[in-house]
Amino acid sequence: MDYEKNTVPKPKKRNVVLSVVIITFLARVLSLLSIQLYLSFFGSNDPQLKIFLYALTIPDLLFTSIGSAIMTVCVPIYSSAIANNELDRAKRFIDNLITVVSMLNFLLIFLGVLIAPAITFFLNESDYLTFSLRVLMPIMFFYGLNYIFQAVLQSQGHFKLPALVSLPSSLVVITYICVLGRVYAVTGLLFASLLGLSLQALIMVPAVIKLGYRYKFRLELSPDIKLALKLSVPTFISVVAYQVNMLFSNTLASSFEAFSLLRYVQMLVVQTVLTFVFALTSVYYPKLSRLWSQENFAGYKKTLTQITTTVLFFLIPAVFGVILLRENIFDLLSRWGKVNDNDIHTLALFLGIYALSIPMMALKEIFDRGFFAQKNTKISSVVGFVIMAVNIVACLLLVNQYGILGVPIAYVISVSAGTAVLVVVMRIRIGGYKILTTLLKYILSALVMSVAVYFIKESLDAALPQPEFLFRMLRLMIPVGIGAALYIGICYIIKAPNARIPKKPVNNDTDF
Repeated sequence: MDYEKNTVPKPKKRNVVLSVVIITFLARVLSLLSIQLYLSFFGSNDPQLKIFLYALTIPDLLFTSIGSAIMTVCVPIYSSAIANNELDRAKRFIDNLITVVSMLNFLLIFLGVLIAPAITFFLNESDYLTFSLRVLMPIMFFYGLNYIFQAVLQSQGHFKLPALVSLPSSLVVITYICVLGRVYAVTGLLFASLLGLSLQALIMVPAVIKLGYRYKFRLELSPDIKLALKLSVPTFISVVAYQVNMLFSNTLASSFEAFSLLRYVQMLVVQTVLTFVFALTSVYYPKLSRLWSQENFAGYKKTLTQITTTVLFFLIPAVFGVILLRENIFDLLSRWGKVNDNDIHTLALFLGIYALSIPMMALKEIFDRGFFAQKNTKISSVVGFVIMAVNIVACLLLVNQYGILGVPIAYVISVSAGTAVLVVVMRIRIGGYKILTTLLKYILSALVMSVAVYFIKESLDAALPQPEFLFRMLRLMIPVGIGAALYIGICYIIKAPNARIPKKPVNNDTDF
């Protein structure tokens, strides 16, 4: 493995984090545009679209679970080998990992194709679900490669290309809808999604080759592979438990007419927040792993503090803003094609509920990475089951009482419960932390911002009631722009962290 001579990642500047976040945001916007296109093109009540959205949750569950396990174990082990200049060990580890994961994915693909009719029968669905599952299951192979290649690139300090990973699938879907959507309808969308999601791994191949890596078939139970298997099992269980929540909730919700709209909001909120958090933690995760392994606990706490406060700086005002402007958001994003006023109202209602989970969702992922960096995967596994249990019980109770609205309410309750457990355990493990003052400053700034945004929104809705795109855009963008400027300004005045770029490095003794 003829890596470049300087293979050890150099310390990154703040602008690297900012660049990754911006790239990820733009890629996410394009991804949401692709979802919006097929929702407005086929309509939320299209029965085949509902089946497609549900079928996509099955490989997505396995993809997220296996992928998270890969990233969790791959980055610390691979980074350690590269940092110690053990290049042959690093190559052999990746060779073995690709072999093991690919064999596992081929097995899952085979089983998925085989049992697809049983899933259809169990859910009392049409044969179209069987067909959809069989078309989408091969994505699993490329999902595995996708995460391994991301881990290789991120471990060597290359963060921008992994941040663009969703770009090909979005472009393929958008092109398909615009060119062939009327010809092949949802069936063609299945194959377009298969092609686009497969390309996510393939676009990283040139960058990995440029690093000097060449795959060679290996199937060895080396110490690194044994450690990876040992660490990955509880991680996999943790993420599976979390993903089963979504599958269970969506299975309950699939019988309701608004299921397609619910899935759209789930993807809008959950994937957007997680993509933002992953973009940030992908830069810091190797550093957290290195600091913990070096027993630099002060540096570890400082880095975890930076991640947490940075995420909260952005997401606290986002919660307030999304709740206030939820109708305006979908009025601009979704009022196209077959999406009607009732759809907009339903989307806004779902969004208002899911928005309450945004900070907790982000904190859960941050603390999960914090424990993973400590090579402690059991805590997240237990919390995953806590979230699953709370979600299942809450769903069964709330769906019976509130219908499909019970699904997002149960999600908020379960994620909040799980995150609270993680925060308490982290405090016990690394000692006390003092971010309450910072959090209160963010909330205070967001509250003042919300008052201004509310009156601006009401004034614009009254002054610009026309349905034209320009007026819809102004009714959203003006409150967002003024609100963001006001929030940052207040944070700056009251000296809240992240509102101003420090002139010198933050003290390593920062408490978390």
